[in-house]
Amino acid sequence: MIKKDAIVTKILTLIQTGILSPGDKLPSLRQIAADNRVSLYTAIGAYEELVAMGVIENVPKVGSFVLNCGGNVEKLLKMRNSALPIRQELEAPENVRIYERYSENLQIARETESTQLSREWIGEDFYGDTQYDVLRDIVRKVPASRKWQFFQEEKNRLLASIAQLMLPKQCYFLRDNMQLFSNPMEALLMACIICCATAAESGMAIAIESPGTRLFRMCAQILNVDYVEIPSDRISGLRVDALEKEILAGRRFLGLLCQSYRADPTGASMPDGEKARLVELCSRENVPIIEYDALGSLSIADDPPPPIKSLNHESVIYIADLCCVVGYDLPAVCMESGKYARRIEAMRTFFGAFAATNESIAVVANLVGRELPARVKSLNASVRACTNLFVRELERTAPRGLRIYGGESGPYLWIELPEGTVTKDFSTLASKNRVFVAPGPMFSSMEDSRRCFRVNCCAHRAAKSVTADARALGAMITEYLNSLD
Repeated sequence: MIKKDAIVTKILTLIQTGILSPGDKLPSLRQIAADNRVSLYTAIGAYEELVAMGVIENVPKVGSFVLNCGGNVEKLLKMRNSALPIRQELEAPENVRIYERYSENLQIARETESTQLSREWIGEDFYGDTQYDVLRDIVRKVPASRKWQFFQEEKNRLLASIAQLMLPKQCYFLRDNMQLFSNPMEALLMACIICCATAAESGMAIAIESPGTRLFRMCAQILNVDYVEIPSDRISGLRVDALEKEILAGRRFLGLLCQSYRADPTGASMPDGEKARLVELCSRENVPIIEYDALGSLSIADDPPPPIKSLNHESVIYIADLCCVVGYDLPAVCMESGKYARRIEAMRTFFGAFAATNESIAVVANLVGRELPARVKSLNASVRACTNLFVRELERTAPRGLRIYGGESGPYLWIELPEGTVTKDFSTLASKNRVFVAPGPMFSSMEDSRRCFRVNCCAHRAAKSVTADARALGAMITEYLNSLD
């Protein structure tokens, strides 16, 4: 049974048996995720489905509560159980099962006992000894009479720091068009919801870059919206000609989810000319662009090119993930949404949970303040050093014939095995030897991704650990390829 289905069935059963009664408050999403050993996104999907059934309701900033459903719960359970085999076949294709195994590996594998290269974030030792508890105490001790003013001042200070950081990239952020979210998935979901709400007709799909971050497909799946994968070149990023071909064939799109610089998972960067072509095409066809920057456009590079946002400030929704700078204990994701700002602000207020708390914003502002550019520069240097060391050691220990993409600036490598190989077989062998990678089908359902996988070079910062990780991966690749001879 898919984990989301298991959570939904469990809650329906608790309601049917009377353990949960109308008006009872359900556990938080994070608690549900922890109790069931699933990702937060799986928990969100389960609660969204229960809301759609009319079984629970979400009260913004308060929580989720059981509704009075009469005998409908029993009917829903019967219908659900009878439809489950079909649903599992439809909703659990091979790439979903691969993701479930990947997610479980992340949770059960302890770094001291494994080579963990599949994670999506860089190691905690990149942030230094930041005393988050001390900062939280400072925020909590603000007098109640000053709290509102204090939080507004800190929020404005943080937004001003981000806007200043983006100026050299030819991005002119307006404070009134900027929102802060607690994690990138929430920001991407909100952007997609706005695109769905402004769609001119039904039956439209979302275009997503492929290979692209797995968050793109998850957004479409959570919102139950069709999506079309647009091929991405390993070096030059999204293929604008492929998107144009889909449009000329009669496809209508709600929006486009893409990355323009050091994209996850391939490390590709779009040339300026292709960005201009993309903006022209999407403006002509009225397709909103959601540009996601997994590295916060703080873009692990000394002189990153301007993002797509710089070419059309009004129509491009730009999402920058600052978590890689401040640390993942204090999530901070910034969105500059141009002409969609008012709608997003209203929608965020309606949903409640789609916002970083005042306290989190204040702590992040205290943490970075005017030192944000300096923190970015320091992080860039550390990540670059780790990645270069990893690549050198991997090229020394792995057999020839591999294609390695990315690695010039960002933490990710996209590795393509030789013809005749299958990533699924390699990742299975590697997992048995406690070497964990992220399989290609997690990022794309296209055929050429079935012999690719992504690794994160920056699970650790210490040179000894980075070298050991690269050697372990090289040894596993060698063993796998030798087993085919």
